[in-house]
Amino acid sequence: MDFDEAVPFLKEQLEKCLKSDDAKEGITAFLEKRDPDWK
Repeated sequence: MDFDEAVPFLKEQLEKCLKSDDAKEGITAFLEKRDPDWK
């Protein structure tokens, strides 16, 4: 995979990760200065 193919692939994978419940909980916990409650 060259760079021009990798960038859209990376964007797609990051979007999937950031939309996960664990990502949302991690970000919220960080902002609230508490430990995350992973499910």
